[in-house]
Amino acid sequence: MDSIYDQLLQLPLLQGVGRERIAEVVEKIRLSFVKYEQGAIISFMDDECSDLRFVLSGRVRLDTNFLNNRVTLSQVVSAPDVIGAEYFFGLNTTYPYTITAASDCSFMEVSKKEYMRILAADRIFLLNMLNYTSRLAQKGQSALMAMRHNSVEERLAFIVHMFTSKRAEQIHLIFKQRELGWMLGAKRTQLVATLHAMAEQGIIALTDSTIDIVDRDALMAVLHR
Repeated sequence: MDSIYDQLLQLPLLQGVGRERIAEVVEKIRLSFVKYEQGAIISFMDDECSDLRFVLSGRVRLDTNFLNNRVTLSQVVSAPDVIGAEYFFGLNTTYPYTITAASDCSFMEVSKKEYMRILAADRIFLLNMLNYTSRLAQKGQSALMAMRHNSVEERLAFIVHMFTSKRAEQIHLIFKQRELGWMLGAKRTQLVATLHAMAEQGIIALTDSTIDIVDRDALMAVLHR
């Protein structure tokens, strides 16, 4: 049981809560512990985010589709993490991505009703949730205000900033050149030249149909040049 508490104490939204308080909540709240095998589809894009999902172990891939599935942005997140907290409340409560087990993994899942009880149990839980969702709500504004030149590099950085986690790994775009050009507002020659320049800088790795984000921090720095 100690190892479970150690995992819970590391989770986003639960940090700063003492072990004894966590134990009290776990005893009173109905929680589900679920395991998924590698390759299992956990949720599809547009499924209702009816349960808050905490990744306790393993890795999970999130695939977000744009332009009617003609461009896909993929990322992998690892435990400890939380999936979909920003879609748990509000007008849009559906997942914007398909969730797949990138390895054997385990989750703690909490229904909305039960999580409301957690928020009411202690102000730290409530403040964690407010701070987490506020930070996510504000990051688009801060990234947009950081853009200076509205260049292709900045637009790519903005998309990755908005749709991937800071802790994400294996971030890549799967695309057709024409659609990616539409998405980034660039003509083919400008797009190709920019992407090759970014590849030479070691920010991305490039093929005819994929972009792998090699250095996410360096890509984010594009917004602050």
